[in-house]
Formats: sequence, structure tokens, C-alpha cells
Amino acid sequence: MDTLANEFIQTGFWEDLTEEENITIFGMDFPTQNAYIIITDSDGRTPLTSSSSLVVAAYDLDDCFLWAKEIADYPSLKELLNLYPAQSIELFQNLKNYSLPKK
Repeated sequence: MDTLANEFIQTGFWEDLTEEENITIFGMDFPTQNAYIIITDSDGRTPLTSSSSLVVAAYDLDDCFLWAKEIADYPSLKELLNLYPAQSIELFQNLKNYSLPKK
């Protein structure tokens, strides 16, 4: 996981250990949206591989759930991060509107 964790950190995410679940989550603040996102795997646990699907969950500053999206994998997330700056309204909106590729 260290390599994936480093990827998250290098692309603008912060890392935090949750006390209740005892997992590491990756998050990003969106100050202009008064919101933040967290990233977990599809089971709500720490993402361990870049090929596993991810869940992006958005919360407001009062920790109220706003929305969630499944992202195909870390490379798909990285594509969005290459197109839109970290913490930007464009990244926030494109994550919110993301659709899994059709198989």
C-alpha cells in the first residue's frame, strides 16, 4: 500500500487514520465548495491496490454526507487529477458527475 499511499499524497490528498474503523482514508479539501472528499475501496476500507475500484464520498464541513461515486480504479482517478487541479471546483464537479465506463 505504501506506493499507492504515496501516489495519493503526491496528487494532493491528505491521509488520516480513522479511530472507529481503524483504516487509513485519503481525503481532499474543497474550500470553495465548503466540502471535502474521502477515498476508500468499494468495501469502505483502505485502498490497497491501484487496480481495485474506489469510492469517492463527499461531505460538507459539518460532516454531513453529500454524494458518493464509484471510480473504476486509481488510474481513472489519476486521469481526472491530470485534467483538473487538486481542490478545484472543476475536479469536485467532475468527480460528482463521474460515470463508470461501460463494459
